[in-house]
Amino acid sequence: MFRTFFSADKSRYSELVELAYRSVLHRAPDAEGLANYTAQLRTGQLTADGLLRSLMESDEFLVLSSKLEADAIQRSAAAPLALPNAVRQLSEALAACDSVGWEAYVAAWRDVFDNPSHALIIGQDAYGVTHQRRFFETMNALAVLGAGRAGARLLEFGASDFSILYRRFFPAASLAIADRPVPDDYIGFTADVAQHKLGASAFHTIDLQAPQSFTSLANELPRYTHILFCEVLEHLLVDPVEVLRFLLALLSEDGVLYLTTPNFFRGENISKITQRINPQEVYPPSGGNWDAHFHHREFGVRELLDFAAAAGGSVQACYFSGCWEAPGAASVDDELLGNIVMVLSRSDRAPAT
Repeated sequence: MFRTFFSADKSRYSELVELAYRSVLHRAPDAEGLANYTAQLRTGQLTADGLLRSLMESDEFLVLSSKLEADAIQRSAAAPLALPNAVRQLSEALAACDSVGWEAYVAAWRDVFDNPSHALIIGQDAYGVTHQRRFFETMNALAVLGAGRAGARLLEFGASDFSILYRRFFPAASLAIADRPVPDDYIGFTADVAQHKLGASAFHTIDLQAPQSFTSLANELPRYTHILFCEVLEHLLVDPVEVLRFLLALLSEDGVLYLTTPNFFRGENISKITQRINPQEVYPPSGGNWDAHFHHREFGVRELLDFAAAAGGSVQACYFSGCWEAPGAASVDDELLGNIVMVLSRSDRAPAT
């Protein structure tokens, strides 16, 4: 189409520059660019091909093309999740976070993380700030899922100073903690800390990296109405189906498994991928993973739904949370948000329809 501009009438070179700018940079030319390129075309210093090449080699085009590529990938995402109406309704109720007020939650949070008389375990000061919004969502979810009723039995995998808050918001419930085996001189959350500081009624040492022990453990451990498996799955080197099958086996007949994990296909990662940047962090140097914080693998929502089905679970809720990047943002459909939230029940409980 640019050939039509090369005629005896060289006054049309400014139109060529205009068209090139709009085609390559998606904008009208600035005055300086219009004048310079037009002059070079008229004097023969630049051809139409050279004009296009110059614009496509500019920093502005590189930035624009990266953005357009990211937008294209995001727009070409898979079709929305086909969730039953009851699942969608519960998901939206959980995402609303309107059962526990923010002010009441922050007051309780400060009594733990901003209280000189409360000694935090090492690393919990930063953890308390980073995970503040996520635990606000968890407290609200538990309220909707019936953790406040008499006889509720909570089992949390992976303790933190946040664990104190469960008893404050759900005093009628009992709390048990499960955590990995650690040395006797471990400075983190031990059985003694869990029971005397966090108010746990029981502490279970469970090695989730040893699936060969799952069957015997499932036969020995009590059943729970609410299992909290938050930000754990991504830290494990074990088949997800085996883990989920084990957790579901620990549920009471009417129990629910509340699972959260980072969304691998979040917007931040998609943007990195379009720039050919690997979003997966490399393993820390020797000794750098003493607290098992490294994410060995993050997951997408569709594979998690498949894993849940293979493990014999029924999906009660599934949505995306923006707790890491956009406070208050949560959606059943926005797959660019940073966290996945799922609620599962045992397969012998009637699934949501």
